[in-house]
Amino acid sequence: NKGTIAARGYNSVPLSIPNGGSGTALTFDSEVFDTDALHNTSSNQNRLTATITGYYLISFQGDYDASAVGYRQAWIRLNGASSIGNMTLNASAAPIGTAIYASVLYKLNAGDYVEWVVFQNSGGALNFITSPPGSFSIILLGK
Repeated sequence: NKGTIAARGYNSVPLSIPNGGSGTALTFDSEVFDTDALHNTSSNQNRLTATITGYYLISFQGDYDASAVGYRQAWIRLNGASSIGNMTLNASAAPIGTAIYASVLYKLNAGDYVEWVVFQNSGGALNFITSPPGSFSIILLGK
């Protein structure tokens, strides 16, 4: 028995998200914890990788800088291809930014990875903040 298998990562500085495009996979250069090498802070920083097959709760939370233009979107992407959870919000006017979050319960096979991808169309780049309490997390609930 390995005990609890879980990880929670964040980025120590805001990330600049370009206007438009097909989405930006966020990187996470820091960890609150990682009990089973689910995340690597030096390579593939954008990934949380399942170490064993099972049912995982995958969650994210972060904040865009304020801009009243456009909408904000985020999704959890499986193995660089499929969206398995997402959220879309209209932009929030200043001084309040747009908080975005989602979670999904999903069966992952050992070696599957998930990424947090974001999109915004404010007309210019916007900072996205994932430092605590914002984060990207995964926990194995059962096999």
